[in-house]
Parts: sequence; C-alpha cells; structure tokens
Amino acid sequence: MSTIVTAEDGKAESSVASDAPLVPTMKVVTDACSRFRVLIVGRAGVGKSSLINVAFGTKQAAVSEFHRGVSSIDEEIISPENDRFVLHDSEGYEPGEVNNFTKLKDFIEKRTSEADVGKRLHAIWLCIATPYAGGRVFETGDEKIFDLDLHSVPVVIVFTKYDELIAWEEGELMKGTVRLDGAAVVKKAKERAAKTYKTVYVPQLKTIFKGKGIPPHAHVSVKLGYESTLQSLIQLTLKSMQFGDSSPAPNRFNVRSLFQRRSNQEQEPSSDDSVSLNQALIVGAAAQRVDIDSKITASIDVGRKKYWRGLASGAQFLGKTLEPCLQALHSDIVAVWNFSNVGAYLETTVFKGNVSKVVQDLADPETPNPNDALMSVAPKVPAAMGAVAAFAHPAAVVVAPVIVGVVFAKWVYGIYRATPGIIRCLMGYIVDLTIVMQRLFWLTHPADSAPLTKEKVDSTLEEYDNSNEKMEVHNRIVRFVSDAGIFRGMGKDRIFEEVVALIRAHSPPPQVSVPF
Repeated sequence: MSTIVTAEDGKAESSVASDAPLVPTMKVVTDACSRFRVLIVGRAGVGKSSLINVAFGTKQAAVSEFHRGVSSIDEEIISPENDRFVLHDSEGYEPGEVNNFTKLKDFIEKRTSEADVGKRLHAIWLCIATPYAGGRVFETGDEKIFDLDLHSVPVVIVFTKYDELIAWEEGELMKGTVRLDGAAVVKKAKERAAKTYKTVYVPQLKTIFKGKGIPPHAHVSVKLGYESTLQSLIQLTLKSMQFGDSSPAPNRFNVRSLFQRRSNQEQEPSSDDSVSLNQALIVGAAAQRVDIDSKITASIDVGRKKYWRGLASGAQFLGKTLEPCLQALHSDIVAVWNFSNVGAYLETTVFKGNVSKVVQDLADPETPNPNDALMSVAPKVPAAMGAVAAFAHPAAVVVAPVIVGVVFAKWVYGIYRATPGIIRCLMGYIVDLTIVMQRLFWLTHPADSAPLTKEKVDSTLEEYDNSNEKMEVHNRIVRFVSDAGIFRGMGKDRIFEEVVALIRAHSPPPQVSVPF
C-alpha cells in the first residue's frame, strides 16, 4: 500500500491505494515461450549464418563461435546478442545422405510434436542458393523434407544470395550491343531477375509440388539495399505460422492481422480473455530485427490483450497507484522491441521517469506534486526523509526525486482515476514511447550501424520531446479527450482505437504483401 500526499496548504493527507506490481503481458508470454525456435536447413555455403546474423541482429563472430561447439542438430545455438531466439542447424544436410536425413527426420518429428510451445519448433527455413545461368531450383532430394509429418510447423523455402542473380543479369546486359549507363543497367538487371524468378523458378516449384501446392517461398539477400527482401521473409514466416502449415496461403496479406485471434467479445474493454495471443508469433516478432511493422503490430496486440484496454473504465488500473500502471505499460512495449546493449537501461526507473516527463504537458494543470508538499513541511533534507518514513510504506511512491534521484513527472504521483488528465497522460505515454522505439529501431539499420548506447537513447528521447511530431501527437490527444463521449460506454473501446490510430499515423507505411 502507498500513502499519497496532497499539496493543499502544505499538509499531508493520505489515501490508501495499491502499489503492488502488475504482471506485464510479455512476461506471461515469454514465461510460456521464451525463445523463437528456428531450424535452418541447407548445404554449406548457401549463406545460412549470414542470413541468421542479419535477420536476428547477431554478430558473425558470435555465431561462428557457437557453431564450433555444435555436435548435433539437437544442440541449441543461442547468441548473447539476442536471447529471444534459438537456432538449430541441420549440420549441412545433403540429399542422399541417409544418416543425416534420418537425424533430420527424427529431430523434426520430435520437435514439431512437442506439447510445450517453448520447446516446440516454430519454423523451418530451407535455404537454397538462388540459381542463375540455367541452374536448377531444387536438387534431387531437397523436397523430401515436405513429406515429413510437420505437425503444422511451416517450412519456408528461402532462396539466398538473390543479389548474385542480379549481378549475373548485369553481366549479361553488359555483353549486349545496347549501351546503358550504370544506373540503367542495375534497374534493368533487377527487372530481369524478378521476371526470371516469377517465370522460371516459380513454375519449377509448381512442377515439383504438383498436386500439393507450392510451399511458402522468398528470395533474400543480406547485402545493403535488399532490406525489403528480409522484411518479406519475416512476414512470410509469421504468416505461415498463422496459417498453421507449409501449404500456400493467400498471396496478399496484412502483417497487422497476424498476431491475435479475437472472440465475438472483442470490443469489451474489461475482458482479458477477448484476445488469445499466439505466443510463438509474438516472440518471433520480438526476436527478429529487420521488420518494424511486425514489431509495431505485436506491440499493439500485446497491449490489446490487457493493459491498453479500458483505460477510461479502470479495467486494469482501478485502485492502483500510477507508477505500477506505467511499469506494466512500459515493460510490455520495450520487451517487444528487444534491443541489445540498451535493453537493461530502457527498463530503468531513470528512463521511465524521463518518458513520463515528455508526457507532463498532457496532465491536468492542477496536478499536485506530493514531494512539493513533503518539502514544505520538512525544510531540511534529513527531516524530509524522516517525513517520508512517517507517512509511507518503504515502497511508497512519495519519496522525493530531488533526494534519491528518481525523477518521475508530477502526474505519476497519484492514484489512477478516470480523469481527462490521467487518460491523456496514459495515452501519450503509450504513443510517445512507441514512437521513440521506432526511432531507435532505425538507428540500428542498416545492420552494420553502430550499436545503441545510453547516450543515443537519451538524445533520441530528447529530440522527440522537442519535435513537431510530439506536438502533433499531443494536440490530437487533447482534442480527442475533450470529447466527453469517450467516458461513456459505447460498445467500443474508443481510447484503445485512438491509441492504435495514433501509432499507425506515426509509423512507416507497412509492406502489406509478399509479392511472389
């Protein structure tokens, strides 16, 4: 329990509220499924390690170091740069090698039938170097993996080194009689490569899988300028997991619909059970580090599950002090973005306090600072600390920031109430933090960018705090909350919908389909 101190006439007045921590939804998800589990299959030299390094944001040296100790396909390869995914390597499986295929078969059948979602295999990437100069799409035996009992675990065919097909097309163009400048050659080569993929490779797949349907497939390159191919691979993998097998799914899909299955009570803001999260999908979105829209969508659906819903009704926060409410909101957002190097700093009270100050302009003007009242009755620091001990439980939220270095904004020091100011601040906190996460994400791209640091995090937050974008977001929130109708039951959670709309309005346009 906490003691809340008001600022009226410098007197301490207490009201009892719970400051017990709230369990973040992402903790529930990761307790059930801590890592995204991928099996990567393919011959040596097709670029498997490079693909994993870029897609999951790990370092080449680290992955190579882990590979040296791998003795079997059962060995879990976990990178210290990203503990949200675990890799299994097929040990350079080659068609025709009976022993290796038997090991592969046994592993897949065991891991795909696991009852524990955390131990289950979530996706298989079958990596094949993109053929060119008349090369075959599949070698004999490549398709045998699709004959196994996969228990709804998708196998995605990944054509690696797509840039080499484009380079080959460039070479062919240079041999021609028509002279083109460099930019024109590159443009034409990309067009020819795309046509070759569509008119040569896809028909070969149709022949191989005649009567079965073509499995999900993507072409990728880890070279700079091909980031969209990796984004498409991630989206295709998550889509295939949603559909539950390796069979064809609709060519066009929206990644924003991937992560949840809603019941008919979807719009009821007070229900935790109205959305059933696919835990492996959420963890997969957190583990990958190339597709921003998958992260935004996963973050929204984690919020939809519990803490972003019913902000005006007090469905989750009634009777709570605001600090644990912020802790839950904050942890759920940060966990999905899964930044290396600065992950621990993003969870510190200092950073949370800094974010809360970005939102302070949305608070009610009369919001009291309990520490001001405390200091008014305690002129000296020792006396002030004694007053804190007298008024509150040791875990109370009324300790003076100027003394202990915890600098939350004034609005945080209070009990949740469905007032316009508190609703504005909670909305602003969710949207502002999400936008800052997006800005940090772009600082990590391209893949060889310098790692994030505490200083970069702080400067990014400060830049947003002083930006026109923040002004636009906050002005829209103020206009929205001024509509008293949001506090009346209307069958829909209008506040949640507005939070999502604001995030989408300040996010990059998504890749809405896999074009092949």
